[in-house]
Amino acid sequence: MRAPTWLGPGTAGRDLMLAAASLAGGAVMYALGTQPQLPWHPGLPEPLFLLPLAAACVAVGLRRVASRGSLALGTVAAVVDLAMGGSVATVLVYTQVLYDACVFGSARTWRWLLRVMVGLSVLGAAAGVLLTGDWRGVGFGVLVVLAGVLPVLTGISVRQYRDQAAAERARAEQTARLVELDRRQAVSAERARMARELHDVIANHLSAWRSTPRPRSPCRGSTGRRSSRRCG
Repeated sequence: MRAPTWLGPGTAGRDLMLAAASLAGGAVMYALGTQPQLPWHPGLPEPLFLLPLAAACVAVGLRRVASRGSLALGTVAAVVDLAMGGSVATVLVYTQVLYDACVFGSARTWRWLLRVMVGLSVLGAAAGVLLTGDWRGVGFGVLVVLAGVLPVLTGISVRQYRDQAAAERARAEQTARLVELDRRQAVSAERARMARELHDVIANHLSAWRSTPRPRSPCRGSTGRRSSRRCG
């Protein structure tokens, strides 16, 4: 069974379906009680965590039509969620936002994101060591790597593969156009050669016909008058 056309690749319907699926998965994780991860505000009502989750899902739906707006909205949602204590659902949806920003955004966007995420990983590792007083505090940096660096690297890889495939298709189309142009030129040259040969054959036949001596009539003399002896 084929999917409807409005759910095909590169359509807004597919983006909306992905956003809806992200929201549904996040709601399931919310029901499992995966928030907050950092109990900074013990008395904070848990339903508030649904707000940044919904904002991050909206950002997923905007990934093609407004990649920068999607990244900005998703980043704000992730920061608010972390300020509230952090939820696994919003963080996972934000990884999709980062991936989409690298795939559908500009080259400047993914370069900037890669630098920022690597810097945050280093800062997270250093802050973890300083706060815990133990080398195992680098685990904070590892979390940033998993949630930030890996989605960005995956998006960059997919983008480069897509760009390379597009360049190869363009090269193949150009080669096909050149082949077609060569074929047309070859056909034109063959037609011109056949026309020249036909012209030469006809000219030779006409020249031969003109140079062939014609027999004289027996009723005419050398002066063009009728011979009285033969023609009476």
